[in-house]
Amino acid sequence: MKYSQIFLDLDGVLADFTKAAAKIHKIELPSEMEEDFLYSKFAKKGHFWSKCNSHEFWANIPRYPWAKDLVRLVDRSGINFTFLTKAPMGTGAWSGKARWIESNFGAHQNKLWVVRGDKSIMAQKGYLLIDDKTSSIEGWRERGGDAFQWKELSADNTEQAKYYLEQVRRLIS
Repeated sequence: MKYSQIFLDLDGVLADFTKAAAKIHKIELPSEMEEDFLYSKFAKKGHFWSKCNSHEFWANIPRYPWAKDLVRLVDRSGINFTFLTKAPMGTGAWSGKARWIESNFGAHQNKLWVVRGDKSIMAQKGYLLIDDKTSSIEGWRERGGDAFQWKELSADNTEQAKYYLEQVRRLIS
């Protein structure tokens, strides 16, 4: 088996954080998404996060239409998997993300790891990360892990999501 562990990012891969944050900040999203588009709109990052720090915000982020397909694909591969996500300290993000997993993937609710800093602390040979952030992908690879970049998509971009699902299927088969 090529991989002994798969790590799935939540925000931008399974959960539409950008849509939820845009709604709470009353910002219209472009049709083509750029990495960190929304976050870059704020000169004061504290203001951005101040509206996104409640348990309710994180627990109710919309699930992407393909999220269940991706989790099912990874689960059926027979490879151990874990949801790996970052969350700011001192907010409701930790408990909200746990509730989000329970609501959307209840059978897998015990597979959530939340880190405060760099995800790459978990990287090693034989470990695959599926993530949307270039910096997470690069850090993971620098530490010897393998990574697939699932670039953040708008929820209606199902054709690109199908392409990514096929690429992941080939990678883990």
